[in-house]
Amino acid sequence: MRLGVFDDLGIATAVLRASARLIVEFRRELSHTSFAPWYGLATFPYQGRTPSTHAQFETIHPFLDGNGRTGRALIHVVLRRRGLAVAYVPPVSVVLAAHKPRYIDGLTRFRADDVDGWLTAFAAACAQAARLATTYLEAVENLQERWRMQLRDAVHPRGDAAAWHVVDVLPAHPVLTLPVAVTAVKRTKAVVNQALAQLEKAGVLSRLAGGERNRSWEAAGLLDLLAGLESGMPVTPRDIQTAAH
Repeated sequence: MRLGVFDDLGIATAVLRASARLIVEFRRELSHTSFAPWYGLATFPYQGRTPSTHAQFETIHPFLDGNGRTGRALIHVVLRRRGLAVAYVPPVSVVLAAHKPRYIDGLTRFRADDVDGWLTAFAAACAQAARLATTYLEAVENLQERWRMQLRDAVHPRGDAAAWHVVDVLPAHPVLTLPVAVTAVKRTKAVVNQALAQLEKAGVLSRLAGGERNRSWEAAGLLDLLAGLESGMPVTPRDIQTAAH
């Protein structure tokens, strides 16, 4: 049976009031004031506030599209603002996106006032993200060692050559241009240009499409490791070996 107009209005009013209260509490958290008395979380440590802020945002669901991606990005904003992850971005959102059924179940628990259930699911995602970050870091370090071996075998540059410094900064620049490399290693354009040529000869860099004035290079194997990271699965030794060739 279809609800009457007044019933529809009553439901709409209740929904708007609930949403308004959610928004107020959400803004309080982001402005570093008291947090979520509605959910009884006012005394939560910062680690607990991060998943709760994310769950509140997803419950408000303010956009027609992109709420999931925005909400997961918000996790890293809160972690950074709270001083829990200042120097890096832990791949928590990657793990949540890779395990959608568990993620959605956790949010459903939160909306049903099962806050502990959601915090448990989020804590498990954080633990997996820490393991994922560790394996990725080890994989990148191993890949860098392979790059150094390739450079040493192919070119035999001096110990203070710019090419070594480019290898050091490559993990932060999967796709590299000459101006970016000059800024990263703080050497002259001519010196860095020679270093890029040496790395290309060694197979560490692969030339991408572009003319001589707009050249760009891809760091061999690094994007493959990034793709593995984005899948939310730990990198295996076989992945490292495949990325290096």
